[in-house]
Amino acid sequence: MKKQPVKIQTPAKKKAPAGVSVSRQLTPKQQLFVLEYLIDLNATQAAIRAGFSKKTAEWIGPQVLGKTHVAAAIQEAMNKRAARIEITGDKVLQELAKLSFANLQDFYNKNGSFKEIHELPRDVAAALLSVKVNYTSECAIQEVKLHDKKGSLELLGRHLKLWKDVGSADNPLTAESLSDSEIDARLAELEAKS
Repeated sequence: MKKQPVKIQTPAKKKAPAGVSVSRQLTPKQQLFVLEYLIDLNATQAAIRAGFSKKTAEWIGPQVLGKTHVAAAIQEAMNKRAARIEITGDKVLQELAKLSFANLQDFYNKNGSFKEIHELPRDVAAALLSVKVNYTSECAIQEVKLHDKKGSLELLGRHLKLWKDVGSADNPLTAESLSDSEIDARLAELEAKS
C-alpha cells in the first residue's frame, strides 16, 4: 500500500492591533494584551482582561510582556499614541520646570492679597495643586498648595544628570557631584527652554 501524503493545515496569521506593525505576528490573546496593557501599564491586569487565567495572571502577564515581539508592539503603540497627542520630552520637561521653579510670591499682589485665578499666567497656575478659601467673620483666609516641588526637582535633576543614584550602573556606590557653576549652567539652560 502506498501512503497518501498528509496535508497539514496551518492557522491563518493574525494581524497586529490597528496601527501596530511588528515583524512577528501576535496571537489574538497577545493582541488583546497589548491593547489592555496600554490602559494602565499593569501586566497582571492586562493578562486578566485579555482572557488569561486569574490564577496565573500574576506570572503570565510579565511573561507575555517579556516577549520581544509583544514588547515591540506595545512600544510602537505607545510611540504612536504619544505622537497623536503630541507629548514630547521637551513638553514634559517644561511642565516639570513650571512645578520646580514655582514661587509663592507669583500668586500674591503687592498688598498681600491673593491674585484671582484668571489673573495668574498659565505657567504660574500650572504649579497650583489646590486653593482653599476659609471665610471667617473678619476675613477670607486662603490656603494655597503647590504640586510637589521636591519631586519635580528630583526628576529634573536626574534628567540633567546633576547627581547619580547610588547603586545605579552609572554610580556603583560612589558619589559624583557637579560643581556649583555646572549646576547653575544646567538649571539656566532648562529655565531658558521653559
